[in-house]
Amino acid sequence: MKKRFLPFTFFLGLLSISVALLGADVGDGMPVKSSQNVNNEYLKVIRANQNTGLIDNSDVLKAKKQAETLHQNDSREDLNWVTIGPDNYGGRTRAIIYDNQDASGKTVYAGAVTGGIWKSTDNGMTWTKINESTDNLYVTSLCQSSDGTIYAGTGEMFGASDFSMFAELGYSTGFMGSGLYKSTDGESFELLESTKPQVGNTGSDWAFINEVQVDNNGNVYAATNNGLMYSNNGGETWSVAKDTSGNELVGVAMDVKVGEGIVLVTIDNNCYYSDGDANAFKNLSTGEENKLPLPDDLLRVEFAISPDNNSIAYASIVKTNGNLYGIYRTDNSGEDWSLILPGTPTFSIFYYSGLYANFITVFPGNPDKVLLGAANLWVGHKTNDNGLYYWEQKSTFLTIPFSSEYLPFGHHVYAFRPGNPNE
Repeated sequence: MKKRFLPFTFFLGLLSISVALLGADVGDGMPVKSSQNVNNEYLKVIRANQNTGLIDNSDVLKAKKQAETLHQNDSREDLNWVTIGPDNYGGRTRAIIYDNQDASGKTVYAGAVTGGIWKSTDNGMTWTKINESTDNLYVTSLCQSSDGTIYAGTGEMFGASDFSMFAELGYSTGFMGSGLYKSTDGESFELLESTKPQVGNTGSDWAFINEVQVDNNGNVYAATNNGLMYSNNGGETWSVAKDTSGNELVGVAMDVKVGEGIVLVTIDNNCYYSDGDANAFKNLSTGEENKLPLPDDLLRVEFAISPDNNSIAYASIVKTNGNLYGIYRTDNSGEDWSLILPGTPTFSIFYYSGLYANFITVFPGNPDKVLLGAANLWVGHKTNDNGLYYWEQKSTFLTIPFSSEYLPFGHHVYAFRPGNPNE
């Protein structure tokens, strides 16, 4: 019995390995059946309307109201609930910052797309969910001003059906947000009423906040589904930023980054620069030599500004199929750009998922070294003054989780620990 069974078991194992290898194509010819694809299919099953098979925001709102009604009608006051697991319910993390009020560099805040805001005081060894007094927040971005005030943006547009490839499938991997939140004590977050979107309306202002940034003067910038918003009074009131011709910067704002005397933003994949004047943004996407490409063939652009030299910045650009278009660098605040990593069919960095996962940041203390977050983690080094960067892959999802090289698929954000530029 055993001798007949073992060869068949070996055949099944060999067949499984062959299928896995066939699915691991990293070129432009065949997309990978990644864990994210499986996750999307699972999300559709648990969220879709059981009759239509589609996901509708009105169904989600209706379910929420029903749950609130049940809670209000509950007369049992003698029930005490204790969490028994699982312990990994934070959700996908798209935002993380170190607390600039902690000189030890051990306090960290993390924002989860479906899991709210979490805090660690031991550099990530243990976590506590904070802001329990409000609804669970769909957090996509976090930033902190020099006085310790924290802003939290909500609403994940990169997965929402209205703005992604999943629209054709009739479902969404994202969640509409509830506005921009603010905390002055690092524990409780209050909604800024000026940013409250219309309930259930994914096209309303502030429905999705893709990035929030605050400059050294306390001015707040928010990249939203309907344009770049800015406030000079801590979020009490807002205005739409404008270009040098006086046109409002409306459209899908996917990213905004600020530095000393520099603001970079991408709107409908047009890239803009300002020296800090919210009403004088210059379009950088001209398609000319030493400039950034035209937006027609692009899907997402992410910026990074060197913390040591704000005239040096980078742009990670993804083309319409979700793969790399190119990584660019500027040494004069966006006036001129050079290509440091061109898109190539030889290997895939984004695995067709550049809309979902695309992040770039600059090492503190070294403007010539960057971290690139895509399907995996990459490090880019400058090797000469007029050439391409040298790139090293530092992680892979195509291995067993116990491997020292393993990190899960899709990198959304990195944060350097203060005082530790390599951590």
